[in-house]
Parts: sequence; structure tokens; C-alpha cells
Amino acid sequence: MLSWFKGPASPIGTLLSVLVLAYIMSQSSTPTNDELWPRLADGSFAPLKAVITGASSGVGEEMAYSYARRGAALVLGARRADRLAQVVARCQDLGASAAFAVPVDFSQPNASALFVADAARLLNPTHAGINDGDGRNDDQGSGDGDGSGGGGADSAKTTASSSLDVLHLNHAYMASFDWVTDGAVRDPSFSRMMQVSFVSMVDAATVALPLLENAGHGGGRIVVTSSASGKNGVHQLAAYSAAKHALHGFFESLQQDLMWHNASTSVTINVLGRVDTDGSRRQLGGQHRYVKIETAPDAAEAIIHGGLLRQTLAAFPAGQLRAQALFKFFAPQMHDALVVLNSQSHPCTDSSEALILFRCWGAVRELLGQRPHVGQYANDV
Repeated sequence: MLSWFKGPASPIGTLLSVLVLAYIMSQSSTPTNDELWPRLADGSFAPLKAVITGASSGVGEEMAYSYARRGAALVLGARRADRLAQVVARCQDLGASAAFAVPVDFSQPNASALFVADAARLLNPTHAGINDGDGRNDDQGSGDGDGSGGGGADSAKTTASSSLDVLHLNHAYMASFDWVTDGAVRDPSFSRMMQVSFVSMVDAATVALPLLENAGHGGGRIVVTSSASGKNGVHQLAAYSAAKHALHGFFESLQQDLMWHNASTSVTINVLGRVDTDGSRRQLGGQHRYVKIETAPDAAEAIIHGGLLRQTLAAFPAGQLRAQALFKFFAPQMHDALVVLNSQSHPCTDSSEALILFRCWGAVRELLGQRPHVGQYANDV
């Protein structure tokens, strides 16, 4: 029996069992998003007030279009003001009841609070009554592209009577590098990653909670976009994975805090696999080349679906991610070896999930043979 596998069955048998179990678990049918969407008395879609970050491209952009088709009122946030304006225009064409762009740079410490304050008064113009200092009430927002949009001092005025139905925290910053060789010189990237991909989300959720508690339709929803890096470490993504793990720790704890206070707001954490977006291709380059890639529209609908169901944890693609979790549980070192090979786009990973271990068996054994195993240390004690 190999020292890095603990169990009565062979590693390959275990993998096949895991894949079959994950497939069975993924086949349960659930209502569609249209069926789950809150409705008005006449049966039409309720025009939910939704805030979506990271909305200038990729999954965030597709979520904005999905909400727009159902008549939502939207505030969209991202760094690229020109691209954000194009997405807003498209949302208006698709039927959004309102759509606003608030450019924001979440690497700035105060960006989240100011962004949420802007979103509150844009979506609640009759309640906010924000005076911009020129003698008039302005509901067009004042984001200037660096996260310093207006609202700050007036944010308290919006919380008592304003509301927000959904807060989609979808922005992130990712940089791929080997921590062993580059960690010491990449500390600024690490700090920025934690600020953008973790701290700014915590700040936004904290400021938005009073607004979400005022929501109708059964209460507000915080919907967080995470990734498989938030459940398991990934080779050459140590900093990004750290931010995502922190995200899970905070929002899972927040779920329990809200439960204790009998709050109406729910928190859904969505774990995504590889999604085909411009950002993913740019940031990962040639890494994970052979991992199955999902489309941004499908990922967007899956994220919205999890939020509508108020699931505490959702996954897309569900079968793939469940199989990985089970595989990690039963054969952790073999799982890690395959993660390394996938990250390096090893030729053996150009295979279906059911066959990848067969094709990569030699490479996996070679990787595991390069390092001492737990069993070797145990024999020395």
C-alpha cells in the first residue's frame, strides 16, 4: 500500500468511485431562475435592486445582463469607466428598470463604503435626499474612477429608509507566481490581493447590511463569488488562494452571526471552477490549459441561482468541484500532485477527468517520489 494513500481501496478505484458519486449528486433537478425569481402581484418579475461589482466584463457583465432582462434596477461597479458605461447601455437596452455605472477601485481602503453609499442613493433617490453641495439633489452618482465617489458623509441618511435586494461581490485581483522563488519580491501584490479580493468585500458587505435588512421579497441577499482556490490551495496561486480562503472564513462566520440575530439577509458563497473570461486568460496565461472551461453566461446564471435559493454554499460546475473535494479527502497528496500538473499544463492533463489519473500516473508518482512522505517520518519516531 502506498504511504500517501490511506484506505482499503486502490487510488484508481477511489477516484472512479468519487467521480460516480459526484455525478449522481449533480443530477438532482432544481427550479430555473425564472421560476425562482420574486414576482409582483400581476405575475411579472419583481424589479429587484441589485449591486454588482466586477461588472465591466466576464461573469459580472453577464450577471448584469441577466438581471436587466428581468427588469432589475442596477448599480454596476468596476475600475474601467468606459467599459462599464457600455455595459450599462446594454442593460438599458435589455430592459433594466434603471442602470447606473459607479467606477470604483477596490484597492483603495475607503472605496467600498463610498461605493455602497453611492449605490444606496442611486437606487433609493426619493429616500436618500443626498445634497451634493450645489443646492440640488443629484441621483446620478459621483464616482470618479478611483473609488472616491460621493456619498460618504451622507451614507447614514440612506440606511434608515433605503433598501437593497442583492449585493453581488464579484470583483477580484489575481496574480500568478511561484511563492518559493518570487514570494519575497511580490509582497506588494500580496497586500493588494488581500485588499481587493478580501478586505474590500468585507467592507462592502458590512456597510450594505442595514440596506439589505430593509429589503422586501423575504430579505436581502449577499452573493459572494469565490473559486476553487478558496477551498483548496493551488500551485502558483498562494496569495490569491489565501485571499479566497479568508473570504470563506469571514462569510461562513457571517452566515452564523446572521442566523443568531434572526436576520432576514442571507449569504451565499459561490465556488467557481475555470471560467472562460478575458481576465482569466490574461492572468493565468498558459496555466491550467487543459482544465475544463465553463462559459461566463453559464457561470453567471449559476451564481444567480445559488443566491435565489439562498444556498449557503454553491458550486459550478457542481459535479467537477464535488469530485475534487472528495478526491482531496480520500487521497490528498495525489490530489495535490494532479493540481501541480494541471497548473503546469502537463501534456498528460490533456484528458477527460475520468482518464486523467491513468494518463498522469507516471508523472504523479514522479512528483510524489521527489518528496518525503508522512509515513517515512512516522517510521522514524
